[in-house]
Amino acid sequence: MTRNESAFMTQEDIQEVARRQPFEPFRVHLTTGLKYDVVHPDLIMIGQRSVIIGMTERPGATAFDRTIKSTSCTSSGSKN
Repeated sequence: MTRNESAFMTQEDIQEVARRQPFEPFRVHLTTGLKYDVVHPDLIMIGQRSVIIGMTERPGATAFDRTIKSTSCTSSGSKN
């Protein structure tokens, strides 16, 4: 990904990363400084003004145990 990690991403930018085929896990950086990994495309919902990330307790799970909601974030194309 050529985008600077500190750049705010639009809904379309995040959807582009989440819909890549084959899917590649990526990291979402919240403006609060927290970071969350998106490990499966079923674990992210992208809205007009927010992103909801599903968090799992088990590696490889595709059903979330809890969610994180953010109204502004950046993303890196890989889990770095």
